[in-house]
Amino acid sequence: MDKKQLDLFRDGEQRTVAITGISGMVGVYLKKHFIKKGWKVRSIKRGHLEDKGALLSILSEADVVINLAGENVGMGRWTEKKKDRIYQSRIGVTSALVEVLNDLKMEPKIFISASATGYYGSDAGDVENEECMAGKDFLAKVCVDWEKEAQKYQKGRVVITRFGAILSKEGGLLKKLLLLGKFCLGGVIGSGNQMLSWISIEDLTSVISLCIENEDIKGAINVTSPNPISNKELTRLMSKKLSRPLLLRMPEFLAKLFFGEKADALLLSNQSVMPKKLEDVCFTFRHKTFKELL
Repeated sequence: MDKKQLDLFRDGEQRTVAITGISGMVGVYLKKHFIKKGWKVRSIKRGHLEDKGALLSILSEADVVINLAGENVGMGRWTEKKKDRIYQSRIGVTSALVEVLNDLKMEPKIFISASATGYYGSDAGDVENEECMAGKDFLAKVCVDWEKEAQKYQKGRVVITRFGAILSKEGGLLKKLLLLGKFCLGGVIGSGNQMLSWISIEDLTSVISLCIENEDIKGAINVTSPNPISNKELTRLMSKKLSRPLLLRMPEFLAKLFFGEKADALLLSNQSVMPKKLEDVCFTFRHKTFKELL
């Protein structure tokens, strides 16, 4: 670790991290991680964002701020009201946060703000690095505007973490797949050829730590395994792992009928997003392949 890094983590001093969205799956996992490291963890709640004094008090203590706030995109049908909540819960929260951060006299050195591989669009195909163009669908627009707000932080280093599908046995996609698999459900969706870019919760946590410790990491970074997996192969591995046939195949038209616009964005999305910046710094993945994760 170089001197610049030691300036932030010197002499075993207790550090403080402030986190929005701490009650979500990622927030809960990160909270446990930082507490284990001996850090003080402050939660930024919705009420704090509406009270500038309270927000100033929390942020003025923080060495690191991590922004995970956002309406769950996987829950419920995408009505216009739902889409507005998805948008406002990300852009509005980030804007309020950055406004106060820029007013601080003793500002945090690092601001890490979540985004997603949805930035590249649901039909992105091969995404070789973080410089690839943004998509044009709804989630891509959300991510583009979300990142623009985060980049308005002027007083410290900004890191934008473009998460792939986050896999954990504690929640999210993997937990749902395991549950469906136990009942021989959760088969191939559509053609099954669409690629999923993913990251394990353990590797995500390690990436967050790396972003904090390495001052050379700034701007957008793809937080994905270097081995995306097709829906067909994922289904095959799940079936083998659970020793059960996964029988419920869902044709593309049926997925669109049941889930509407959300089907294209989440179930039928085709993305092979490479973690170029992580590979450049020789990041070691705990779960490099989906098979290893299972």
